[in-house]
Amino acid sequence: MSSIMPSLMLFTLFVLGIFQRASSASSTCIKTEREALLRFKQGLVDYSNCLSSWTEEDCCSWEGVRCSERSGHVIKLDLTNPCVTPVPLEGDYRRKMVRGNCTLTGQVHPSLIELKHLRYLDLSWNNFSNSRIPAFLGSLSNLVYLDLSNACFAGKVPLQLGNLSNLQYLGLMTNYRDDSHEPSVDNPVDSHYLSVENLQWLSNLPSLRHLDLFGISIRNAEGWLHTIKMLPSLKHLGLGSCRLPDVPSAPHFNLTSIEFLDLSENYFGSVVPIWLLNLTSIEHLDHSTNFLIASSFPSEIIKNNRQLAFLDLTLNFMEGEILGNLSNLCQLSELRLAYNSFHGDIYKILGDSSACFHDTLSILNLGNNNVSGHLGNEIGSFKNLEFIDLSKNSVEGLIPTTLGQLQSLKYLNLRENKLSGSIPRGIGQLSNLYTLDVSNNHLNGVVTEVHLANLTSLTRLDISMNELAVSINPAWTAPFQLKYIGMSNCRAGPQFPTWLQSQRHISGLDLSNTSIATIIPYWLSNISSVIKSLDLSKNRLTGNIPGGFGDTMAELEALSLSDNFLNGSIPDSFCKMKELILLDLSNCWVSLQFGGSWAQIVLGFYRALIGPRTHFC
Repeated sequence: MSSIMPSLMLFTLFVLGIFQRASSASSTCIKTEREALLRFKQGLVDYSNCLSSWTEEDCCSWEGVRCSERSGHVIKLDLTNPCVTPVPLEGDYRRKMVRGNCTLTGQVHPSLIELKHLRYLDLSWNNFSNSRIPAFLGSLSNLVYLDLSNACFAGKVPLQLGNLSNLQYLGLMTNYRDDSHEPSVDNPVDSHYLSVENLQWLSNLPSLRHLDLFGISIRNAEGWLHTIKMLPSLKHLGLGSCRLPDVPSAPHFNLTSIEFLDLSENYFGSVVPIWLLNLTSIEHLDHSTNFLIASSFPSEIIKNNRQLAFLDLTLNFMEGEILGNLSNLCQLSELRLAYNSFHGDIYKILGDSSACFHDTLSILNLGNNNVSGHLGNEIGSFKNLEFIDLSKNSVEGLIPTTLGQLQSLKYLNLRENKLSGSIPRGIGQLSNLYTLDVSNNHLNGVVTEVHLANLTSLTRLDISMNELAVSINPAWTAPFQLKYIGMSNCRAGPQFPTWLQSQRHISGLDLSNTSIATIIPYWLSNISSVIKSLDLSKNRLTGNIPGGFGDTMAELEALSLSDNFLNGSIPDSFCKMKELILLDLSNCWVSLQFGGSWAQIVLGFYRALIGPRTHFC
């Protein structure tokens, strides 16, 4: 859904241009419309004072308001939340949108109906507290643009929106749901997100070019494809997660105008709908999470749409060889095929010198498939690659040294393959990289600070389950702040890695079986106040557990010190780890003893003693 086609951008700019040209400093506010806007404002709660300008005499100069230069009537009301920001989702490289602190709340006052010349209305990304979309919006007959996306509306979409015959843009997308209320007879779960009885009302909107209903439950969706066919101007169609039924007997439907198509999360069945073969203008196709039974993807869709820029078939149990004809997709930017059973040689995608998407491909996700073969140095020619996920496949051979040339790379996940050899030093030059995961391979050699030298954006590092040795200068200061460090089964000892002292945001640290043979350093308990998981098992740690260990680990949930040579008493400070649910102190060479105050605190600490692997020496 994050991909926007050039034609859609042109259309949006065209629409915006209409309203920008229509506004003018010389426009004079019409009194009745000013009063209507003020009553509308009274229904809102504006915590961040976004509408502070709504006190001046001329409402045409107010924030978000535009008037016609010729008539002075209000024709545009744009109150979309200006603070919405994207946050990348770890491991997926999709983006979760966060509202920020500029959200308008409250109710949509019916005074808006007095803005009879309104052509543009955008209330998206605000919070209207599970109220219903006002039916009176269907009376604003001049509307060309209506966006209520992710504005926390709930209940049924009013069919009166079908009266807006001039509408070209309709955005009702919702990925929001209020889970703070338990479902009941009087308060069913469906009342907390948008639904619509059917799509027949859309047939009254012949000018519609952009339609996004993602996340809206369509209760009676039979005939939905026939309705869409009646929208000849439609370019953008978002029907993801709408509970659509498959339409297997519709081979002759002509939807050649569609450029953006999102049908994700509808669970169509076991066969790709045959009518998709007729698409010839698609640039963005999201068909993820639609099939629960093994199927194949028709190569005709790629053959007929050489302009394809975005293809998502994630989590479909699809079989067969890696999609053919990819080398002909000269605009391909995002290829997401994760969680399927595709097989074939990765070299067909990243080693084909004739592929014309070298300069466009930015996201490649083939994780959790059956892909094999070697990664060639040709990967260095994909200069715009930002995301590579080849995890849980059978890729073998060396990690190409040319990976270090991908200066745009932000995410690299090669875990659970059959890679061998050493980690190229050039990876240490990828200053935009925030995830580096090469765990569970057959890698060997030595990892030094050179491999990490300029990874200033790194937040996740996992090199565990390899035959690597870690030799980092104790005086080295890392240029990054990590959230997760995994070095399990690497040789990082015998000294404790002192370079970790500079890390202050770690939530997970796994140094199990790393040949550390020393005492637990006093500074370890201060390494992070947000740490949730700490594993130091299967080493040769000696001496006492430092007093005060746990004083600053209030969020720790799992702690393993098993299979070491620790002795002495368990510090009373362990009691401050109120979130602890797994504590493993098993297989100690010298028994650990309960401290004197443990008899008084054991009941309060009981929740930490019932973890599934908890044993005491």
